[in-house]
Parts: sequence; structure tokens; C-alpha cells
Amino acid sequence: MKDAVDALGRAEAAEGPMKTASGNNWPGIAAIGMRETYFQDIHQYGDGLGREYFQIDIGQNPQVSEEQAYNINFAAQWAWNKVTADIRRYTNNPINLNPWDLLPEAIHDYNASPFTHGGTMNQALGGVPGLDQHTTGHNYVSNVLNLINCFRLGSSMNLPPLPTPK
Repeated sequence: MKDAVDALGRAEAAEGPMKTASGNNWPGIAAIGMRETYFQDIHQYGDGLGREYFQIDIGQNPQVSEEQAYNINFAAQWAWNKVTADIRRYTNNPINLNPWDLLPEAIHDYNASPFTHGGTMNQALGGVPGLDQHTTGHNYVSNVLNLINCFRLGSSMNLPPLPTPK
């Protein structure tokens, strides 16, 4: 439980940059940061090249420097831009996803290649369970969507601030 409270404190500390990047949509970025690293400032485990709260993969995104990936303002904006670019890409794609499928698909693509569906939309058309199949833990999309709802609910409750983690 203490780990979760500490993680929420770290998320709260990063709320300003997330709001600057995405306005009222900051719960989406917060959910990704929580799922990726529990808002810890870390390298990806093993040989992975993911960096910082949002695990920006500097191998797959060579235009992002290590320094940029560790800058919370840059990283929050980059994560938001990635999600919104994927939503726009699917909005303009002839596969005609329903509007309520755009966010889950963009969340999937944040974690996994958009082509892990085998080049077809069968998984995407299967909804969140299909999208979860090819993600970390086979639950990334549903986990992030649930975390978005938690952050939205928490932000509407007018609770006192959490203690700062040590």
C-alpha cells in the first residue's frame, strides 16, 4: 500500500507538466506514467531503452535524446503528442474504428507496435480484450483505461494533497 501512496505522490508532483502538455486530459498521461513506471524516474529493465516516467524508447525514437527523455516537461508533452497522433492516425484511417475505440487503440500503440495485430484490425475490432493480447502483461490497455478513470475520479473529489514521498 505504501508503494501505491508513494507512486500517487510522485504522480501528483508531475501533475503540472502533465496539465501543461494535455490540459484537462492529464489523467490519460498520468495513467500511462503510473502503468509504465509507477512514476519512478528509471531506465527500462534489462536491455530495453525506455527512459523516465513514460518509458520513452530512445532506440525506437532516436530523435529523443536521453536528456529530453528525463525532462518531465518534455516527456509529458512527448507522451501526449504520441497518443494524440495515434488517435488522429486512426481517425483518418479507412478501417473506420468507432470513436470509442480510438483511445484504446492509441494506448495499445503506446505500449506495442501498431502492427502486432498481424497487420489486420481483428484484435482491435475485438475491443480491449483483443488489444490487451499483444501488450506488456497482456493487460496494458485495460489497466491504463482503469487508471484514467481513477485519476479522473480522484481529481473530482477535492481531496487534501498526498504526503510527499521520501
